[in-house]
Amino acid sequence: MTTEKLVIFTWTNSQLARPFVDYFSQQTNTKIIATFNTKPIDPTDVILPVKVDLEDRAETQERIVRVLRQEDLSHLKQVYIMHMIGMFKYEWKDQVPEVDRDGDGIDDEVFASNVAVFNNIYDVVHKTLFADDDQKELYLFNVGSKRDYNPSIVPRRSYAISKNILRNIFRYLSTTYSNVNSLFINASTIDISKERELRPFWEYEYRLSIDDVYQRSIQELQCLKGNKEVELFRFNPKYESEFQYETLEDTHNRRLKEMGKL
Repeated sequence: MTTEKLVIFTWTNSQLARPFVDYFSQQTNTKIIATFNTKPIDPTDVILPVKVDLEDRAETQERIVRVLRQEDLSHLKQVYIMHMIGMFKYEWKDQVPEVDRDGDGIDDEVFASNVAVFNNIYDVVHKTLFADDDQKELYLFNVGSKRDYNPSIVPRRSYAISKNILRNIFRYLSTTYSNVNSLFINASTIDISKERELRPFWEYEYRLSIDDVYQRSIQELQCLKGNKEVELFRFNPKYESEFQYETLEDTHNRRLKEMGKL
């Protein structure tokens, strides 16, 4: 098979990644690098599993390059970095990060999962596949929160700051390089198992489904050029009257109610 499209996934075993993996698996002349850390992924003619700690820059470089060198990529036209949702933590009213060894006010684990992992993947892709070559198209993808715009009023401050850093990286790359295209989905709460565990009393009818995010993302990716951010949400009548005017204290108390702790 001639490989014209290469798709690299982070957090391949996540709930959100699954429909995207299925979609790209059905594309012609496509290969998928499916990274994982613990739970193994079965290889196929299309899917190339790679066990790697993506937060380790040297290990990411070595293991991704090893796989790339085994493939004939002489006809490659498109490369996708499908960076799925990384770690988030609630930091509540004090907004103090749990792990902050460098003292920058951002949780180190949240930053690594969301920003450093992307940088490590992008670095190896750029050096290996795009050195002195602007003929191929590069597509970048990520999902963030609709409320990241103001980290001071959200209880996941480190997550919001990390996502905003990533947004700026996407904008910079897609405006600096004509062959780089980026899509950032700014979503409201997505109905995934971790959110259900954390917030069992949230109004489920207003949550986005994984399919909502998948369908809109694929629609945008199919015609993507340059940088684009898309707001995606299910309208909640309480948002206009209450949520958008919340203080951090309000959000804190609402989250506790959703978690059954208040």
